[in-house]
Amino acid sequence: MHPDRRGEGIILFGLGVLDAEQARFDQALDHYRRSLAIFAELDDRWWQAHALQRLGELHWEQAQLDQAVAALEQSVAIFRALGDRHGQAMALRSLALTFDHQGRYDDALTGYQACLAKFRELGDRLREAATLQNLGFLYREQGRLDAAQACYQQCLGMFREFGDRRFEATTLRSLGDVCCEQDRLHDALGWLEQSLALFRELGDRRFEALALRTLGDVHRKAGRHPQALACLQECLGSCRQLGDRRIEGYALRSIGDLLAEQHHLDDALDHYQRALTAFSELGLPLWQGRTLECIADAHTVRGDQPAAQQAWKQAATILARLGVPTAAEVRRASGGPPAGAEC
Repeated sequence: MHPDRRGEGIILFGLGVLDAEQARFDQALDHYRRSLAIFAELDDRWWQAHALQRLGELHWEQAQLDQAVAALEQSVAIFRALGDRHGQAMALRSLALTFDHQGRYDDALTGYQACLAKFRELGDRLREAATLQNLGFLYREQGRLDAAQACYQQCLGMFREFGDRRFEATTLRSLGDVCCEQDRLHDALGWLEQSLALFRELGDRRFEALALRTLGDVHRKAGRHPQALACLQECLGSCRQLGDRRIEGYALRSIGDLLAEQHHLDDALDHYQRALTAFSELGLPLWQGRTLECIADAHTVRGDQPAAQQAWKQAATILARLGVPTAAEVRRASGGPPAGAEC
């Protein structure tokens, strides 16, 4: 065996990391797989676990969620067998994030809580803060907005203490998301403008696009339709240049919301259907369900009750499987507007 075989594997692994950071996903996948093959050949379990973790995270980035779970579960098992508590916690956090995106909320919550306990035991406050941010995202998906805000505010203080500006920016955006959902539009605007400025300073176009999408939603809710459209079109252009179908789906749905509010229902339905296609291809069930609700609302306003009922049934089936209330259930509980008023 060539004496530098292990070094070759480490170099390939490092190249994969660099490729992934530059969104060169095909090259990253090739480098990770080749490094993994070398580490398996050498029976180097520690490096195998790291390569599997990175491979799983890469699959997650590309919305290949089943492949991500398979790689990450192997990584967690190897780190556990080696007694590497930090490596296990890192891989488990990525696995919990993947469960979250699959709509496996109980598994995600169990994973995040286990990660928090391990990072606190190890005194890793930066990873503790990052896991709190993930937990806030999970709570927001479940409609537990106060719990989400508490997580975000706690981790924001920690990120500022560490001087981690990228995580600070993502948390500011998340606070803006929560405030937007609560219709606290002035607060949302403040958080999002801070977030957008930081992402632009950091040159992070993907997260800049996400901030623009929520900023567009805030402007729409405030009745500033031209500003909303400008933000959402900029978001859509950026994510298409980046090849990010997930953010493209978010932008298409938000543009659909704007068009529906302006009573351009045919155009709204076209955007919703394109968003639904993206979410279906990516295996994002929560967003499939929420978009189907918007489609149902648009059909209701048009007076097409059969199409509306079909979409509502599809949405209710998906959301019931996730254990998430439908928009109609939330409206009834809050005494809000009837279906068709806003999705």
